[in-house]
Amino acid sequence: MLREISMLMRAKIALVCLAVFALGLVATLLSGLYGRNITLNIGVSRFGYGLPSSWYGSSQVVYPEATIYYWLDWKAFTLDLAFWSLVFALLFMAIFEVLKSRKRM
Repeated sequence: MLREISMLMRAKIALVCLAVFALGLVATLLSGLYGRNITLNIGVSRFGYGLPSSWYGSSQVVYPEATIYYWLDWKAFTLDLAFWSLVFALLFMAIFEVLKSRKRM
C-alpha cells in the first residue's frame, strides 16, 4: 500500500515537472516574437529575438543587396528555457502552497 502511494506521488511529481518544462518551452518560443535592435558596430545591422537573451537573430552588412544572415544561439536558447521553466516552477510552488494552506483551514 505504501509503495503504491509512493509510486503515485512520483508519477504526479514527474507530471508536474513535465508540465513546467512544457510551459517553459512555450514561453521561450513565444519570447522569440519579441525583437530588438542589438547592433554593436556601425555598418552592421543586427536584430535579436528572444527574452531575456537573444537566441535567434539576423545580421546584415549595410550596403545595397547585402545578404541577410540568420543565426540561432543554442546556449542562449537553453538559458532562456531554464529561466522560463524556473519562473513557472516558482509559480507552481506558490500555487501549491496557497492550496495547501487553504486545505488546513
